[in-house]
Amino acid sequence: MKDKRSYALSIFDPVAPFGTLFSNSLAPARSYDTYTDEDGSVVLEAELPGCEADDVKVETEGNVLRIDASHEDPRRSYEFKKEFSLGDRLDPKKVEASLRGGILKVRLSPKKAKKNDVKLIPVAT
Repeated sequence: MKDKRSYALSIFDPVAPFGTLFSNSLAPARSYDTYTDEDGSVVLEAELPGCEADDVKVETEGNVLRIDASHEDPRRSYEFKKEFSLGDRLDPKKVEASLRGGILKVRLSPKKAKKNDVKLIPVAT
């Protein structure tokens, strides 16, 4: 069961907030939200009505997650662009994305905790 509490992207410090850009003002504001799932993954959901998988690009570069989506139809066109810093707790190599019913869901898995090697240091007298 996922944690239904919403996070105001404090988990992701925005690197370059592009906001939601629209070429027509007829399109309503698009929103996104994040939450933590039971396995510790962070899930980002964004409303992208009318978008197909080919309209959306999700990529990571270093520790940055980038989402670009654009859609045009006879009544409206819009663009959604966001960049997020993954910080040190999320693994940029373990990202999954799906688009169903106009909702983009991006799942970011936590990094595996590294075990610290314990070394006993002798104390000289």
